Amino acid sequence: MTIQLHERLAQVKLGTPVEHDRLTVVPLYSEPSSLDYLTLEEATQKGPVKVEEVSESGSVPQMRVRNTAPVPVFVPDGTALDRRHTG
Repeated sequence: MTIQLHERLAQVKLGTPVEHDRLTVVPLYSEPSSLDYLTLEEATQKGPVKVEEVSESGSVPQMRVRNTAPVPVFVPDGTALDRRHTG
């Protein structure tokens, strides 16, 4: 998957930057994605992903994500897991 992502990012074209005060936004353009994946929200709603607490005491920093879907599940760094994601 890392190679697919690297290849995909190589196809992204940068648009004209838009500036306002100290903020600059650069649009990214590409063809529709051919990567096949589910978002965490889609996967937990459809059922192929279960998010579980690792310890009996419910230690929040330690969670286990079980993916039984035929495709990868995208979980962005920093995603806050809550009751919506637990099975």
